[in-house]
Amino acid sequence: MNTNKNKDRFSEDDFYKHENAIQIIGTAIESNDINCILDAYKKLTNILTEHKVENGKYNRNPTIDELESKLALYFSKLEFSDIEYLYCLVEPYNKLYFFDALVKYNCYKKIKGDEFKSFLLKNNVLVEYVLRYKKLVDLFDKEITEYMCLRHISAEFLLDYHLADKNILGKYYLPKSLSSDLKMDIVEKYIESIDSNPVYYNLIIQSRRSKGFPLSDDIRLNAKKRRQDWYNENIDRLTSLSAHIEVEFKDINDEVNITKTGPISYKYTYSRNWIKNNLDYPTLLNNFIYLFEYTDLRSRSQFPSFEYEMGDLEKHIGIKNNRTYECGMLFDIKEDAFNLKLIAYCNELERFNVHIEDVFKWFFEEYLFSEFKASEFKLLISADNTPYIEKIRNVFSELESVLKQFSSFVKYGVIDNELINISRDTIFIESIPSFINNKYGYITDKDLLKIAELLYSRQSSLAYIEGRNEYVNFKELIINEEISEDDLFDFQKKDVCWLIEHGIVNKGNEGCLFLSNKITKILEDFYYNEVICMSYYRNDEELMDLVKQNKIKCEGTLFSEPEKKYLNFFLNDRYYDNGYALRNKYMHGSNTQNDKDHKSDYFRTLKILSMTIIKINEEFCLREKFSEEERSIAEKEAIKEFVENEKAFEEVDENLPF
Repeated sequence: MNTNKNKDRFSEDDFYKHENAIQIIGTAIESNDINCILDAYKKLTNILTEHKVENGKYNRNPTIDELESKLALYFSKLEFSDIEYLYCLVEPYNKLYFFDALVKYNCYKKIKGDEFKSFLLKNNVLVEYVLRYKKLVDLFDKEITEYMCLRHISAEFLLDYHLADKNILGKYYLPKSLSSDLKMDIVEKYIESIDSNPVYYNLIIQSRRSKGFPLSDDIRLNAKKRRQDWYNENIDRLTSLSAHIEVEFKDINDEVNITKTGPISYKYTYSRNWIKNNLDYPTLLNNFIYLFEYTDLRSRSQFPSFEYEMGDLEKHIGIKNNRTYECGMLFDIKEDAFNLKLIAYCNELERFNVHIEDVFKWFFEEYLFSEFKASEFKLLISADNTPYIEKIRNVFSELESVLKQFSSFVKYGVIDNELINISRDTIFIESIPSFINNKYGYITDKDLLKIAELLYSRQSSLAYIEGRNEYVNFKELIINEEISEDDLFDFQKKDVCWLIEHGIVNKGNEGCLFLSNKITKILEDFYYNEVICMSYYRNDEELMDLVKQNKIKCEGTLFSEPEKKYLNFFLNDRYYDNGYALRNKYMHGSNTQNDKDHKSDYFRTLKILSMTIIKINEEFCLREKFSEEERSIAEKEAIKEFVENEKAFEEVDENLPF
């Protein structure tokens, strides 16, 4: 006996649930008011969608069928003159549904090509309304193309469709007659138009040529010039916060003083006496870590852009390329600060006849051998009076060389110069290996990521409790204040209950909430750094369990994921169109011709070399911590600490400096 014979029918409860909507639909159809009819069409569509079953079929009801028939009858009677007249009466929020109904009920078939083009022009129709429907695009291919060419604002749709970071591909259909040349013509006219939106200039400038959208260098240059013109025209009414970074060396007692001189302005003052009294090369390199904070104490570079540094507005403002390196104001401030620190440092060292290039050369050619018996490392760099443009190219060449040398040493235990010389393979940042098989860990579990977001994000639903808004996140709030569920809004209680269910938060005797899970330390580490340095966790059972449960993915590479992204952003354009791509520019001859820029770029490049040196030093220090037996254990069990005795449990950081 078939018990599902009525599965394709509305139940009585379903009917009564929608009874009011059904009555409204019926009344709307009788009113002959196009907006009421379109409202009814939306309601009917929603009802049918709610009762949609497999294979695109709908549950049916005689009343629903009757109403749908009335709508079909209404639209089937419309002639082109009616369509043209009614569209003028359609409210903006209903215009898309008007086209939807025209297609669904085949009204468009009554429209001639020249009539359709005239209709589009007369009503200044958004091209997006038309391009959503394949039937319209197929029937009016030539007319839609001509309309887009006449209406340069269509460029915004084309730029969004081809370049913007939006998941719209497949939702729209382009006319076949809209060639690449025609697209470029539309974009060029748009750039020159007084109506062009300046937010699209950057999108054009940063994007690259593709087969379907071949933006030329000329077009990008025009967009760049137009952006500057717009800025000059509007500078008086533009308001913005500007950062000011100042770095100096003076005779002060402390090694460093940091003063906030404005909302986003800082002055870094470093001790001249410290430099004067510590001119040995190991200390000069350690200054990058402990004085200038190029890395944290786990050798993680602070150069990359981290998601937590960006405000919610920064993440969503503007139109971004689908190959954009996400960075905000804090990233720009950091970049300026790190660059200026190096310039000031080099200037100060020259007072004592010390050149940072010689220090870097010493690291590879003397230090690695004396400390780790790693021979044959070479860095062919000097502090001579060669023009900066040549020095930059030399640094990039030598940077690639030392990375190849290090890769060879990791793989073979020696630097095989013959193999390096004969190789024609390009070395990629992401493929440079590590001595440590499971050097970095990345949380992949969705629940863990959600927990981290709730505890540490400034945009978390739990970040602010009424009357207690001086804390940056829920973790800080809960450890500093007595918070109970009564202090929370209903929407916050739901998230807290979820945290309780997952064993992260618990209730005390008086109902006060507190953190109750040791993995929060791991989650916090990952949230702020986007990578876990596995080697620095001492036989951490929680961490080992997460790895065994496949909630953390491990890999062994010289650079972490945030560092890889930053380096690719800085060096090339493999992944990002808004990057500096300095290596590509200087090695391929597309760099600036300004000597001042060359000097600035040189120090920025030395900054990358200093980062690389810190990472390689860490590798050798960590490698030293392992005996042959211990390395074998680490490889088999994925995560084991470097040594087993209590003495080895001293801070790893103490042995990492140069």
